[in-house]
Amino acid sequence: MKKTITIICCLLLLSLSSHAQQGYYCLSFADYLINKWQPLDKLRTEHRSGSQKFWNGGASIKPTTGNKQIDKMLKNEAKLIKYRDSLYVNCHELSCHGTSLGNWYAPAFIYERDYFLFIAPSYKAAQHVGGMAFAFGLIGGSIAASKAKDDYLCYILNPSTETVEAVDKQMMQRLLAHRPDLQARLKNVNKKQRYSPEVILPILQSLGLVEGLPTE
Repeated sequence: MKKTITIICCLLLLSLSSHAQQGYYCLSFADYLINKWQPLDKLRTEHRSGSQKFWNGGASIKPTTGNKQIDKMLKNEAKLIKYRDSLYVNCHELSCHGTSLGNWYAPAFIYERDYFLFIAPSYKAAQHVGGMAFAFGLIGGSIAASKAKDDYLCYILNPSTETVEAVDKQMMQRLLAHRPDLQARLKNVNKKQRYSPEVILPILQSLGLVEGLPTE
């Protein structure tokens, strides 16, 4: 429980607006794989509100530098940014099960050395919001969004193929096939919260799959 609370606090800190400091970015995942980072002066990260994510889509973190040309490049072209000790992945052009994950950046960690684990709004929630908006118009979409605004999932990104897989029931069944203790731990969680980041991250850490998380 203590570890879970520590990780949740860490995620909250990642989402808060920050003071401008030097950061770095990669224009491609290939650049990341060869450790080719470009410096950024006066980088800061801003947390996007639930209403901004509903009306404009996308993830939680918006990086800014005060330079419009650089900010546009970060939004549309860069793949990763590194700020302080934190890593963020650009959700622009990423999708899961045919649903776009939108723009802007999501907090990320290294997963099994060669992959990224990042935290972004649920693709299922985005599908539901889109369906409600289509069927019932603006009001229906707004109601669905208000219910889904805090619905987040963990995703695994393969930087070589730029494919994304949600950390869902099927993946956890595979990962925990030989860990009945962790299976029981997951099963004891309320179904609505079972695959939320605050539950999944400590389990993945127990499996030794995720780097960059705080320890007790």
